[in-house]
Amino acid sequence: MAATVAIIHDNGTGPTENDITGATLTFDASDSSNTTGDTSSPIQIPDAGSAYSHWRATKLKVTGGTFTRVDTIRWYTDGANGLGTGLTLNVATSSAYTQADGSELNDTNYSGGSLSTPADAFTYSDGSELNVNGVLNASGDTSDYVVLQLAVDSTASPGTSSSETITWKYDEV
Repeated sequence: MAATVAIIHDNGTGPTENDITGATLTFDASDSSNTTGDTSSPIQIPDAGSAYSHWRATKLKVTGGTFTRVDTIRWYTDGANGLGTGLTLNVATSSAYTQADGSELNDTNYSGGSLSTPADAFTYSDGSELNVNGVLNASGDTSDYVVLQLAVDSTASPGTSSSETITWKYDEV
């Protein structure tokens, strides 16, 4: 039997762990589980510069199965930003969790672990994936975090943006 894995989104002070496998993760101006399409906390389009969503701290977690090891964890998009004009999805990895506060994703604001330099998520595609640290040997083990944040530029249009697909892959022994 293969390993059973879940995609987890952590949020809040605890943090609270949410299984978002197969769910739609939304980006807004709140630190909630954001898998229900709640539109009560929209990101305001700024007059100039950028406004930011609360970041989303996600990770891969082994939840069961018979396996020896899950490793060589990678994350990627389709490589094309279909979110709309003035919207950028930024991504970084971190060894630990920091609660989201709506500030820009960077080393100063994300203080929980060693944060990699944030980059445009769409630079990572199949064959050019983001490498995620983690060797998962038992049920309950988790990878490092993949932290996502939506940047909304002053040129963005009001409304809900299109959806994008994010893919995780890994090797299993």
